Amino acid sequence: ASNFAYYVGTSLEMPMMVPSFYIKGYEYFITSYYRPEIAYRILQNLLGKELFKKALQEYISRWNGKYPSPYDFFFTLNDVAGEDLSWFWKPWFFEMAYPDIAIGGIKKLNNQWSIDILKIGNLPIPIELKIEYTDGRVEIINHSAKVWKEGNTRFEIKVSDKKIIKKLVLGNEQIPDINKKDNLKAYTANQK
Repeated sequence: ASNFAYYVGTSLEMPMMVPSFYIKGYEYFITSYYRPEIAYRILQNLLGKELFKKALQEYISRWNGKYPSPYDFFFTLNDVAGEDLSWFWKPWFFEMAYPDIAIGGIKKLNNQWSIDILKIGNLPIPIELKIEYTDGRVEIINHSAKVWKEGNTRFEIKVSDKKIIKKLVLGNEQIPDINKKDNLKAYTANQK
């Protein structure tokens, strides 16, 4: 993910659906290897390992010995998953897009902390939020990229206000994000 994040959003990184004869040198490597590897890993995370495996096996079975196009892959996975994944295929395979999520505001509402996660970039990526409390405990909250399915650019995470939040850390090394500066928030305000 860190290699992909280094090149994403630059002239070296192209959408996967650009014909390969238009791409030369290292651009071809990034477009053909880095970006698809991350996209398939994120897709496996949102479908679950078993459904992802079932969809791949069905694709192989349907198209064995034939000449499938990328669209046949997309349509087969949509069919097996039982849902339209175009919200995922379009940015990851067709668009000049980049992954970027950020920690927005945090506020106290009805005995809960409400933490806003903002989607700044166009690539749907999963959320991993690590919450460090002043008592030393750590809570990790995970959501698949499916939280961005409806085109929203804000996702709310709620946690109990019984503990005092010390720090929020968004993401990990496996989740690409081009701007990690907005993924860390020390919380020092009065939380009473």
